[in-house]
Amino acid sequence: MLLLNFSQYPYDIPTEAFPCEIFKQAFVAVQSCVVHLQKVNLARRFALVPLGPPLLAYKSNCKAMLTAVEGDVQLMVDRPYKAGEPIFIWYGPQASLSTEDPQYHDKRMVAQRNGKLAIQVFQVFASKEKEAVYDMLPYLRLGYVSDLSEMESVISSQGPVCPVS
Repeated sequence: MLLLNFSQYPYDIPTEAFPCEIFKQAFVAVQSCVVHLQKVNLARRFALVPLGPPLLAYKSNCKAMLTAVEGDVQLMVDRPYKAGEPIFIWYGPQASLSTEDPQYHDKRMVAQRNGKLAIQVFQVFASKEKEAVYDMLPYLRLGYVSDLSEMESVISSQGPVCPVS
């Protein structure tokens, strides 16, 4: 996607100062330093932290996170780390539904009506994968509904959301 944007808008890059290839390399270097901060407003959600992403690893079940404190980026760790031990961070809960979706509020209402929370855990056990799929699939389908008439049908229905056939 990055290269597509550069090829569509080649005159937005000040190529008189340096060639497009050098600009792309610099852009990648800067982009590789972007981190996602927790507990800050959306306008300050991302920060540039040199060597931050390459030195940190992501793990969904840890509590260490990057946050902003008085204009500084701080790493809040969840336990004592030993020298040389990898540091895992969590980027916070990731929404399943896009808040940019025009049907976001309707989809959220349907999920809540069917007993699903903002952060939902689906248990998957060996030899019981089929049951987990039947539990998850209706909500996966709900996330992809885009047709207004189909959404109206989902809102007015009783029982499972987008039932599995």
